[in-house]
Amino acid sequence: MPKERTKKRTPAPKKELEKTVSEILVANEKDLRPYIEILNFTPENIIQSQMGSLLGVFEIKDDDENSAYIVNFLSSVAKKEYFANPKRLPEENFESALNKINLALSEIAKHGNIQWLGKTDIAICAIEKNNIYFSAAGSAKIILARDGMLTDITQGLAPKGEPYPLRTFTDTAGGKLKDGDKLIITTGDIFHILPLSEIEKRAFSFSKEKFAQFLKTVLINELEIAGTIVADIYEKPAYPIESAPKKKARKEKLLKDFNAFSEKTFKEASIISPPSGKKMTEKAAKEKEAKKEKTAREEYTDKKTGHIYVRGENGQQDFQDNLISRSSWLFLAKEKITSAFDQVKSELKNKARGKTDEIILILKDFKSFLWSAILRVKNNFLAVAKKQSVQKIEKIPIHKPLHIKINSGAWMKLFPDFSKIKEVFSQMNYQQKIYAFLILAAIVILPLIATLKFKNKTGAPYLKNDSVIQENTFGNENLANEKNIEFVEISSLYSHSDLIGQVSTNEKLLAITKQKIIEVRENQEAKEFPLPLELGDITSFALMKDLNLIFLLTDKQKIASFSPLSRKFKENNIQLPENSQVSAIAVYLTYIYLADSENNQIYRYPRAEGGFGEKVSWLKENLDLKNISAMAIDGNVYLAGENSLLKFSGGKKQEFNFEESATPINFNKIFADNKTEHLYILDSLNGRAVKFSQDGKIISQYGNEKIKGAKSFFVNEKSGRIYLTTANGELISFGL
Repeated sequence: MPKERTKKRTPAPKKELEKTVSEILVANEKDLRPYIEILNFTPENIIQSQMGSLLGVFEIKDDDENSAYIVNFLSSVAKKEYFANPKRLPEENFESALNKINLALSEIAKHGNIQWLGKTDIAICAIEKNNIYFSAAGSAKIILARDGMLTDITQGLAPKGEPYPLRTFTDTAGGKLKDGDKLIITTGDIFHILPLSEIEKRAFSFSKEKFAQFLKTVLINELEIAGTIVADIYEKPAYPIESAPKKKARKEKLLKDFNAFSEKTFKEASIISPPSGKKMTEKAAKEKEAKKEKTAREEYTDKKTGHIYVRGENGQQDFQDNLISRSSWLFLAKEKITSAFDQVKSELKNKARGKTDEIILILKDFKSFLWSAILRVKNNFLAVAKKQSVQKIEKIPIHKPLHIKINSGAWMKLFPDFSKIKEVFSQMNYQQKIYAFLILAAIVILPLIATLKFKNKTGAPYLKNDSVIQENTFGNENLANEKNIEFVEISSLYSHSDLIGQVSTNEKLLAITKQKIIEVRENQEAKEFPLPLELGDITSFALMKDLNLIFLLTDKQKIASFSPLSRKFKENNIQLPENSQVSAIAVYLTYIYLADSENNQIYRYPRAEGGFGEKVSWLKENLDLKNISAMAIDGNVYLAGENSLLKFSGGKKQEFNFEESATPINFNKIFADNKTEHLYILDSLNGRAVKFSQDGKIISQYGNEKIKGAKSFFVNEKSGRIYLTTANGELISFGL
């Protein structure tokens, strides 16, 4: 008999992995947001899809203005470089992206912006099919959860020793992912409040959704700033493919047996029985109910916020133990109060140096903290009155002082039940009574002290209408009936015959002439920095706060930058169109915008190595720019003419109706940027500055005769001052 031919077995195709990504970004204060960024970029087209996706967290542990938005810039650089060349292998693109980040940081450092050195935490990875490529810098990490264990796969990758921009990333690593893996890409602060063992326990006991929510709950409540990405890896479900003959036979059978008008069609579906076909026994039902109750006891999910609270394993706990477990918070309260008193004391010494606004903010923050403290103490003591034993919430070891998150609306709920005060107070021990007395005394005494300290000592930054009309010292009588008008007192700061403008940055005031930049210092001699002669004379300028650089446009159609930190000039590469005539200059984030009145176009240039990259013709409408005197950008682009103010978004004109005043406003100059909350207009003809809301409503007007003829102005909302350059070259300012 002929031998039976054996069929060759073809290996089963390798299953493709997919992922579910959860992002957790914490920035409890608005001012912290520019210092942290999460990157989760998925391919947008078929060509990019073969490169996989890019995940990462970026944090700068520095609150200096010069370090703001660097993380946003770096994430954009990484994304752009990784997907720039799909013909290369993913690992090559990943290494190229890291090199580009190193170069970007080196470029920032060249301009003297080095506060971020040694304070940069980055963890980044590329996931392509079943492969992962990763690296880290600083204290950021990538943790792999696999087979019941957690592993720090970035251990040893972060460079050690003296920080150097070009060595931010020095090593990369890679490996294979498998079904069931979990990646935790995170900044380092999470490990100060959650030990690795605690994360491991929750990673394998919670579902994907609950684990991500657990981390979110902890980070929001315990940290002011943090970034974490959780990526769950799983196999793509394989759906069985039915052969054509079987599919056809099944379809014919369904059509044969189907009767659309039968009783069966309209019959209500019955309840599906258990898969075994047997009814659940009474014993099984009881076991299921007991398990459900146990689960409910062990964890509680707030339906309103989604936060998960894990309860202790020992069940009931008496109140005294619960109170002891909260002693760590009382220690923090004591520490916070002591720190606040020391800070107030220090700031009061600086009052004569213009620190009044900062002191008021400190007192407001301290008052908010005390209200929060009372709320917590009240809740504890009411628990005593009710004499209910409480379950001890499982504590997480704390390795550093925490920043308490304060709910600004909590004080509205603080009014106690006075009928229970006597009973509660009688059950307090000596230490509890001392704490309660100190907190109540602080609430009453501190605002009183602050009031006495500042009363009649801070001085008024402006004079109201009544006093101005009587004395007519500061203002113009023509503006006396204007809405929200304030006639301000002017301070003269500096004078130079060639002065064309000024900027205020990082507590430095810089005056700008045609040929030099001058650092104006209080009670000190001004320091001058001359522009190199080959660059020409300065005609326009703009401050890029994100990089702390002043960009200068000269009469030779050149762009130079000046760093207030290094105090050095540097020519920047930029390609201006032929026969262009730049009438206005503005910046937004790391982009520079130039208004060309000759070609009636606005060009946008991205920041690049050595200067600026290729331009984009931003304006998408026909517009005459010959009468444009100023441009400002806060996300929208504003163009100011002598009698008009235009608003643009995405290159197209937007409807913008601003409130008119009794005296028509002349739009001589305009100020706004990504950090200001309002829009400011200089009406030099009528001697006033006008503050508008984003929707065009007049908020305030500031008048003074010295403002008439002013040719430049700059607003520093953080310090609360407006700076102007008058027609005769005098640098003046007034308070908002």
